[in-house]
Amino acid sequence: MVIVERLINELSKLPGIGRKSAMRLAFHLLNQSLDDLTDLSKAIIEVPMNIKECDICHNFMDKKDNVCSICSDNKRNKEKVVVISTVQDLMAIEEVGHYRGQYHVLHGLISPLKGIGIDDIRLDSLVERVKGESEIKEIIFALTPNTDGETTSIYLKNSIQKVNNNIKITQIAKGVPIGSEIEYVDKMTLMKAIENRT
Repeated sequence: MVIVERLINELSKLPGIGRKSAMRLAFHLLNQSLDDLTDLSKAIIEVPMNIKECDICHNFMDKKDNVCSICSDNKRNKEKVVVISTVQDLMAIEEVGHYRGQYHVLHGLISPLKGIGIDDIRLDSLVERVKGESEIKEIIFALTPNTDGETTSIYLKNSIQKVNNNIKITQIAKGVPIGSEIEYVDKMTLMKAIENRT
């Protein structure tokens, strides 16, 4: 059972997977065919071999391409750039199907408590992008509305305004989700909802 224990330990390193979930996954994998497990292991191994970050926006893309499909799409609005912390956030916005501009993925947020500083995420490349691309007219912050997100937004806003004071800087609305009961909404969300009223 040493091999199974090792599998459980490795699976529990995944985000959101505790020991019990890792055990469930491990025993699920034990019941799969060798072909299915081989396909899974190949898919995992191929990620670092075939995926890289886009030089422009830092979205994940195939290594064989020069830039990602969003940055290379001439039908997208080059004047607007949504700043997000993860590729998962990009995918969530894309699934809505309404936004047709560009992105910039930071791959994290400034978080002194977690030891994540300015140099650990893709902040400088956004500032360079704003400095170098005259097409960009608006930067839209779509960062998690917590202390780390606010810290990152403030730092970025100041950095962007130092290099290009003509760019409009906005932030996605924060407020009460549709279908929520006001009495159950936390104080910060309620405060932001009142501040960002339409």
